Amino acid sequence: MGGRLLLLAFLAACACCAFAEQIPGGGFEGGPDAVAAAGWTLGAGVTVEQGEAAEGAWLLRAGCVEPAAGSWALSRALAVEPDAGYVARCRVRVDGAAHFTFGVMRPGNEYLACIDSYGSGQSWDEIVLPFCTEADDQALSVICSRRYGTGAILFDDVRLERDDTVRLGDISPAPHPMPEPTAIERERGFIVSRQPWLRLVYPSYLPTRDEVVDELTVRLAPGEYEPLPVSISALRPLTDLRAELTGDLRGPGDAIIPAANVDLGMVRAIKRWLTNSAPLQPGQRFERRPMFIFPAAPTDVRQRDTLRLWLTVHAPDGAPPGRYTGALHITHERGEATLPLRVEVLPIELPEPRATYGMYYRHTHQFEELQTDEFLMRTLRDMRAHGCNSFSVYADVERKLADGSWEITLNREDRRVGLERQMTLLAEAGLAQPDHPMLLLATGQSDGRFAHGAELVRTVEARRRELGWPQLLWYLVDEPAPERESLVAELSQVVHEVEGARTVTAIGDPTALGRYYDVWIVSESVRDFERVVEQANELGAQVWTYNCQCGPTTASGAARSRATIATSPACSPGRTA
Repeated sequence: MGGRLLLLAFLAACACCAFAEQIPGGGFEGGPDAVAAAGWTLGAGVTVEQGEAAEGAWLLRAGCVEPAAGSWALSRALAVEPDAGYVARCRVRVDGAAHFTFGVMRPGNEYLACIDSYGSGQSWDEIVLPFCTEADDQALSVICSRRYGTGAILFDDVRLERDDTVRLGDISPAPHPMPEPTAIERERGFIVSRQPWLRLVYPSYLPTRDEVVDELTVRLAPGEYEPLPVSISALRPLTDLRAELTGDLRGPGDAIIPAANVDLGMVRAIKRWLTNSAPLQPGQRFERRPMFIFPAAPTDVRQRDTLRLWLTVHAPDGAPPGRYTGALHITHERGEATLPLRVEVLPIELPEPRATYGMYYRHTHQFEELQTDEFLMRTLRDMRAHGCNSFSVYADVERKLADGSWEITLNREDRRVGLERQMTLLAEAGLAQPDHPMLLLATGQSDGRFAHGAELVRTVEARRRELGWPQLLWYLVDEPAPERESLVAELSQVVHEVEGARTVTAIGDPTALGRYYDVWIVSESVRDFERVVEQANELGAQVWTYNCQCGPTTASGAARSRATIATSPACSPGRTA
């Protein structure tokens, strides 16, 4: 009997969630005439051609255009049922680098749902777009639009499936049920747990019983910072929840770790739309993604939500080794808990890292009131405290005069763009170190092109040696596509006219352009990293690696942009911290 019920449940699930069916012509097989006969309309610069397709032998190539109304690449009208769930899918590969939008559109050019995406690489990926139709929806168009960049977008295997399990609204992950609370937990109204600091703990996350803790422990070396996140899961609505240390941490003899050395914050989430349209429609899919650490302040927590407290413990330089104890006190209007905090300071001294590690960080992209030396120094010192020993310097090095001529200007007093001023602040913050090169994203006539050519490079290099700056790697053409080879070759030649000057960029596929760069910054997501290193060794280049996602995916990285880390001198693969 149980087997029959299980089979019936399985069949029912299959009935409401059909397997994906390819839209006629969505595989682009048979060539342009077959695609047109299947009802597809192609935009300007779009072709159906044979090649290394995701499936079969044919694919669609959409050349990029500047953002503009009607810059769609492909479109096909489809009949749909109202008030129903669907998932649109396509396989996509970007030849070069490009932005694009994949979506479903109502008559009248109104998006029902869409996904904006950016791609760069040689592998086929799948775009998945869940959505629900509304009562008046009977016909939609599957489209790709807003394609722009330096590459081309390749499409294949466009599908639409009916799926009544599609969820809208808040779909933040909740992998576990709430554990059965103990009498103490029930009385105080919340459960305390700990998860690894790199794990995303959404407000919807509920702990397992194995993650529940009744004390907090951490180990670190003198001078080290160590994260200590704590999750508070509400069994009932919590009003005016507060958290604070009860005092200094007491250690061996008269040693203390001051309470001020334990930074206490609260993680806040943002509503991150997983499908979007213009404008956003009610009921679309979103998640409450943990993103920022704010200073701890009284707050309310909804029932069955989890608030993450974020402690960062800093052992003072020279702190005697041993165990230090204190406590974290958590209160709300109808309950409280005190958790012992035990910190073990290890009898070791951490060496300075040999790897070069830094951030892409454009400090001019702050609110105007934060574009100050004081705020920049706070940011730089925070990077240094968290292990950075290098930096990406965005700086104007030439200035256009009223008569149309250009002058070299390295010492502009403007704190936001002056190269010499920035290098002074970086030295004060400990981020300008002799053994660790820095990226120089210098701007003259444009990023990488200078009115004074090699003279400008020679001037900067002479000033660098005079003032003892670290080596500056000339960043030329961000993520260049092969069709930009003529520009890359021109700028590389200018830089290499100056003895000792080296070039660098973030590069997706170094096969075509790697010979122009001395340092390749390659995404850690590249599948065949060992082959990339072999290519670099053959050309005498060095491989660094970076991660575009570590900033917005962990609360600890809220202030981060792209993290870059150099490999060892032997060019073995590096890894981000």
